[in-house]
Amino acid sequence: MLCVRLLSLLLLLSTSGIALAQRPASLPAQWLDWQTLDHLTADRLCYGQYVAPVLDRPEAHLPLDQARLFAQGREAYYPAQGDARLIGDVRLRKGPLYLTADQAQINQARTQAQLQGQLVVRDNDLLLRAEEGHYDLQTGEMQLFSGHYVFHDQHLRGSAWQLRQTADDRVELVDASLTSCAPDDRAWQLVAGRIHLNRESGFGDAYHVRLEVREVPVFYWPWLRFPIDDQRHTGFLYPDLAYSHKNGAYDLVFPFYWNLAPHYDMTFYPRQISDRGSMLGTELRYLQPRDQGEVFYAFLLSDDRYH
Repeated sequence: MLCVRLLSLLLLLSTSGIALAQRPASLPAQWLDWQTLDHLTADRLCYGQYVAPVLDRPEAHLPLDQARLFAQGREAYYPAQGDARLIGDVRLRKGPLYLTADQAQINQARTQAQLQGQLVVRDNDLLLRAEEGHYDLQTGEMQLFSGHYVFHDQHLRGSAWQLRQTADDRVELVDASLTSCAPDDRAWQLVAGRIHLNRESGFGDAYHVRLEVREVPVFYWPWLRFPIDDQRHTGFLYPDLAYSHKNGAYDLVFPFYWNLAPHYDMTFYPRQISDRGSMLGTELRYLQPRDQGEVFYAFLLSDDRYH
């Protein structure tokens, strides 16, 4: 079967040096700003959502290089010369940045911060958690180790052995995972050697990627591009996983969206059904001034149960 051949390829590549480092342990859902819902709504796939808290940021409207630095902690040491040190319940605020940690060391120019212990970084719709890291208070560049991240608006979360944010608001992850599932749901995730997330373009690029379903690897790609916002982008969409007694242990769909024009598009649905085999579906949608419609076609290559 296709799934078996791809899994064999993945295992071969992993033994050839693509094995990933140990990623951070899972965090409680509330640490990731997750709030549960009593019922599903039309625009929700999970019984919950990521909600960023309201923060006290006096100069949130100013860019980092123009805003003042507000720093506090239970203990503070400000020598006449040299670095300042904050210990216990550290809080740094500057422009849109809101940062907390157990300890912080800030250079004399107040442009660089070295942070340790229960590090939390909030910047607009981005949440980062790590044990230690370095932050540039002028440019927004950041490097964290053994961290977790959440994009509230995009409903994405993941973890990484190393996480870096550049001055142009790109996020680079090393030995990382990514999923749109709830914090306590392991239905699927992408695991990659490197993931680059560009919030300006709305795209993510992942390298040496495997798709895990219930923590079992089922597909491998050397490179994969996917959308990370709600705009119309050509690329892979998030997987859809289902279970049934009729079709077997799992029913996995990994759609590919093709944005052909503003008034029509096409989606391909490669599908793997554990007890039935491989299937391909295609959906064409069009929108005209006076009418609209869609055409859907699906073909099961070889039905392993009813052949």
